[in-house]
Amino acid sequence: MILIPWYLHLMSAIPLLNANLAAAVLESLLYGIYALLSLFTVYLMVTRHRESLKIRSAVAHSRFYSPLAFWTFSLLAIVTGHWLLTVLRLFLAFKNWEDGPGPRIFYSNLSQSTEVLKYAFLVAALLIGDGFLIHRLWVLWDFRTRIIIFPTITLLGLLGFGVGLTYQLSTYTANDSIFESAFRRWSTGVCFFSMVTILYTVGFVWYRLWDMGRVLRSFGMETPNTILRILIDSAALVAVPGLFHVISYQCGSDLQVIGIDCTPPMLGISNLLIQIRLHWNLAEQRAASGATENIKFATVTGKSQGDVNLESRSAC
Repeated sequence: MILIPWYLHLMSAIPLLNANLAAAVLESLLYGIYALLSLFTVYLMVTRHRESLKIRSAVAHSRFYSPLAFWTFSLLAIVTGHWLLTVLRLFLAFKNWEDGPGPRIFYSNLSQSTEVLKYAFLVAALLIGDGFLIHRLWVLWDFRTRIIIFPTITLLGLLGFGVGLTYQLSTYTANDSIFESAFRRWSTGVCFFSMVTILYTVGFVWYRLWDMGRVLRSFGMETPNTILRILIDSAALVAVPGLFHVISYQCGSDLQVIGIDCTPPMLGISNLLIQIRLHWNLAEQRAASGATENIKFATVTGKSQGDVNLESRSAC
């Protein structure tokens, strides 16, 4: 009972300037990881594209024209734009004021165009990330439209509350607070619809893979547990900054900006980790399958050669 008020007091005591500086550092670190993963993912796409060209000569089958590539490059542009705005705001805050209240006043004014654009990029990143999950759910359920009706509605709700939050920030004044009810309802709506979409898609993906695994086990085949584990781990990775933002925002702490600024790169990292881990899993399966075929071929060849030698010796 004593630790909870002390913890809440500690969160609320952190100044807005310190929270923004910490958010800039953490977002830059996460964006660096995301940029490296993006380069590696592009390398994998180019490699698979060259392999597909050896089999198919048509460019239409290129993975660069797939929905997966569209989600990946769109999210890369959004996350990069969000990070550039964070760096730009850091530069503008200390450009004209080396010390004093200048940076604190700058970060307190949420109606600036750079801050409004940052929230717009955040909403766009959430829309792309949730849309990516809905697309995977749709594909996994054999393109059944009814399975994505509910997450599509929640995605539209996220869009509506995201537009409302962005517009509300554009009308921000010096007498306003981000924790007022006018801003709280929009921010809570964005978090709610995004979380519901993630929980719904991951839940139905889990059920689909569990049902497929149950059928495969009845035939003595391998279950898709690896894919399920990858999706759940990635969803948990996205949920970390979101939950941190919700808790800190409800506590009235300026630390909520850390959750906001870290969400776009975490979405990108989660998306790329799904692709990379699935690629490695597929490569391992192909390698294991190839090794098994080679062993079988070598065994059959060895037996045939032995039979030939035995027949030659008998003839002699």
